[in-house]
Amino acid sequence: MMEEAKFQTGIFEEMPFQQYQQAQGLNQSTLKQIFRPGNYYNPHGVLIGNAGHCLILEPERFERDYQRLAPGISLRKLKKLEPEAVSCSEKSHPTMLPTNIWDILMNAQNAVNTHPKASWMLENSLKEVSLFWKAPENSLRCKGRLDLFCPEKAFIADLKFSYRTTTEANTQWHYAFQAAWYRQGIYQITGEWLPFYLIFVERNIPCRVVVAKLEKETLEVGDRLLQESLVEYHAYAAPPEFDDLA
Repeated sequence: MMEEAKFQTGIFEEMPFQQYQQAQGLNQSTLKQIFRPGNYYNPHGVLIGNAGHCLILEPERFERDYQRLAPGISLRKLKKLEPEAVSCSEKSHPTMLPTNIWDILMNAQNAVNTHPKASWMLENSLKEVSLFWKAPENSLRCKGRLDLFCPEKAFIADLKFSYRTTTEANTQWHYAFQAAWYRQGIYQITGEWLPFYLIFVERNIPCRVVVAKLEKETLEVGDRLLQESLVEYHAYAAPPEFDDLA
């Protein structure tokens, strides 16, 4: 474990997400708010995204933490049938997934595992990796959590349950910003600037998969936005309390 008094920089392969959340450090989600305050929250999208990440990146944990509802039973109906059981034991019980979402996730897993590029990237990669580093300019404590990091194949990748094309990946500022943050973290720890990929998985059957590599120009935009946000942060931000968004 990382003690609060001693900020340890490095790559942590098996750190639970809750421990990562509680650890010191500025994250990219906090900085993003400078450019896009008040993110829209989509419960359906968040449920698929969280469960999908778990299934594809941590299948053993998915078997423990998620369970399929019986056909015809929705989450709303389940809460009406078992209000106390759902509310009081929420932490210890698996998250229940409606049949339609479960089927989407199973199709998504198969689509990723049979996609030549995506399956190659998943193979032998470190998954759900926590990074901690200090910014060289001001020793600002920073952190990030990578979906995929493969030192041997030399890449960083992020899994997205949102169908996009390679062109769209290279025209959305928040992807460039995210890439800049993660690439900076890896560079500060390893001394290497790695390419950044996005693995898009469609949230509807047939769950088409697109692997998009961010282009040099996109990475440069991300680096510029990151530097601008850090300037804004130092100028206006109050002493922070940080938590990451999944």
